Amino acid sequence: HTQSLAELLNNVNRTIFSVTEKNKFITCALALLDRETSTATIITAGHPQILLHSGTSLNEYRTQHLALGIQGNTSFSTQLIPIKKNDTLYLITDGILEASNPQKEQFGMERLQSWIIGSRTSTAEKHSTLLMDEIRRFTVTKELKDDATIVIASIL
Repeated sequence: HTQSLAELLNNVNRTIFSVTEKNKFITCALALLDRETSTATIITAGHPQILLHSGTSLNEYRTQHLALGIQGNTSFSTQLIPIKKNDTLYLITDGILEASNPQKEQFGMERLQSWIIGSRTSTAEKHSTLLMDEIRRFTVTKELKDDATIVIASIL
């Protein structure tokens, strides 16, 4: 028997809720890519939206769920999105969006989206390196205050 992504997250959430202290939680974003059906099954829990860059468009996807461990009886659901060759999926933590410059201005979703649209590169690895370089230039620091994680999946 294979668990769905939603069932998996429901089980993980119940476990986290039962073993962690109050006010402790975990955010997450998951994407399961299916090349046969050209779809991605996505789910977010207290996490920024997942971005899909396809051709000249950039779309946001999010399932509205609380972070893991906040409520034990949360019922998670997934969203199915179409993907095709040369599309790129971006899963990010809020540390990317909340990275601040000396003037206390955040990098933000709008700046991230503009950067993505203007910065197609050959590999996901190179793209993530260039994005982190851009965030460090913006913040004028090598050390960020919050976790800043980005997962980039290029559909080949």
